[in-house]
Amino acid sequence: MIHFKFLILVSSLFAVFGLARATKAAPGDDSRSAAIHQLVDRFDQAVNAKDVKAFGSVFAEDGEFTNPVGMSVKGRTAIEQFHAALFSETNKPSFAHAHLEVLDTNIRFIRPDVATVDVKWEQTGAIDPQGKPWGTRRGILSWVVAQDNGQWYVVVWHNLELPPQQ
Repeated sequence: MIHFKFLILVSSLFAVFGLARATKAAPGDDSRSAAIHQLVDRFDQAVNAKDVKAFGSVFAEDGEFTNPVGMSVKGRTAIEQFHAALFSETNKPSFAHAHLEVLDTNIRFIRPDVATVDVKWEQTGAIDPQGKPWGTRRGILSWVVAQDNGQWYVVVWHNLELPPQQ
């Protein structure tokens, strides 16, 4: 009986020690996190420059994009075409004169080469679908990113618009 209690105690200690080790940052997390933050910066710069090619470059070749109202496109070229219209002054809605600010970024690694990324954003200067100023918009981008040949790309992108602040 004492032997059995000793085994339970040792097993419990290993379980606690193993759990504590699992919560520590894995080697390389800092460099991977920095690379993902650079991906977010590239996205931010591309949107504010209205640079469709640079915007598309944050996506994997087979990346998927879904906007806040559920419209989806798949593939880098289709994503670029979708956003070329949005960056146009004649389109409604239009982000031609909009400015986007990244407010916060949270990263969670699923495995060393895959992570989820939540990007909180705020946008001003957009034109709504009726052709009127949209006001200040806020939302969260939910990304799945993956590393391919040392480069991070968005594989899946969902955009959630938050209700206006009162």
